[in-house]
Amino acid sequence: MNTTVSTNSTGQIIWDCIVSLREAGQAISRQRLMELTDFPYTKVDDHVSRWIEEGRMRRLVDGVYEVVDPLPEPRAISVTDLHNNMVLIEIGDQELRLFTPEARALARQLGGFALQYAQLQTQNDVAALLVEATVRNRALADRISDMERAQAALARQLKEAQGRKQMELIGD
Repeated sequence: MNTTVSTNSTGQIIWDCIVSLREAGQAISRQRLMELTDFPYTKVDDHVSRWIEEGRMRRLVDGVYEVVDPLPEPRAISVTDLHNNMVLIEIGDQELRLFTPEARALARQLGGFALQYAQLQTQNDVAALLVEATVRNRALADRISDMERAQAALARQLKEAQGRKQMELIGD
């Protein structure tokens, strides 16, 4: 992760403040950054938003952030069943040969990671469906509002037309 920004720039001052807050174990919030740097909301938010897009930071809740520690590039992983009831696990340049009972024990211990992955995938799928349903709901609500406005306008026109007809019958 590149933690440097051009020297003495607004961004560098804000980033230095973020690093200081993190090192002190304090929350990194928009309000706190504004207080410590004396920069307006727009400058702080502009830089923080850019860093979030770059993956250097993430938003915990509105106005509260954390620095993202970069992970190393993932290594290639392969698992091969061998002919002698052994399993060959290769991770990057390292290899591990396990007997079947050892592989099963390892699988039991890694099962939590598999479950966690499955749950995260389910959460992402549900979140995507929720967003889609919310968008559709808003679109339907907008259409209903438009139809209600049109209905009200037609009702006013009808009432005015009825009033004019009644006046014509009276002879006005």
